[in-house]
Amino acid sequence: MRQVYRIELSGSFHLRGVLRLPGIADMEGRLVDISTTGASIAFLPGSDPKLQVHSELEMVFQGPNGVMVETTAKIRNCVKTDSFVRYGFEFMNLEELNSRIPILMRAVFNRRRSPRVLPAEPIAVELESEGVATITANLANVSVSGAAIEVPFTAFESYSDGAKVTTTMKLPGEESGVRVVGTIRGIRMQGPSVHLGVEFSRELTSDFDGQLAKLKTFVCSREILSPYVPG
Repeated sequence: MRQVYRIELSGSFHLRGVLRLPGIADMEGRLVDISTTGASIAFLPGSDPKLQVHSELEMVFQGPNGVMVETTAKIRNCVKTDSFVRYGFEFMNLEELNSRIPILMRAVFNRRRSPRVLPAEPIAVELESEGVATITANLANVSVSGAAIEVPFTAFESYSDGAKVTTTMKLPGEESGVRVVGTIRGIRMQGPSVHLGVEFSRELTSDFDGQLAKLKTFVCSREILSPYVPG
């Protein structure tokens, strides 16, 4: 399964994802993630183009100052919820595509970063680590690649940078918890508490793809519910 994280565009850089559909006007959705091999685009339910999985179409990515690149893509999957419809695309002819990506856009296609979303309501996280008592902490923010977990000041000395931790989150809409193993990559004071920055690990997590799918659905739902103006 392809693991692709949503890009984080810094500064004023804005990247648009447009679908060219035969017989109808071009359609622009919210670009959820992108890499050198594929991308995901989400639509509000009322604007779902109702694409057929496994079909192929033309995609256009437009950056600032009119720079753009076109490619053929195959629709690999579709996720539908009450809040959004998300399509996953696999780029075709990768070698030819990579040779045509404009310099200004190349760093964006190659980037593997993912912005964090804030929970709409408190989410408890069970935090386990070898040699440390299991505690219930709070989810400060989360992405498909990691999370910030808020722990009491009195407990933070039990954790160290580089330590392995198991996180179990009960995300809204999920009957079972999302259980992911990760590595602490940073420890930061945040008022009376401490935030542990955890990077999720495919190698350490059982059924990583299944857990990742749940995270993607939650992250995308939090992103798509924010105001969106095609630009």
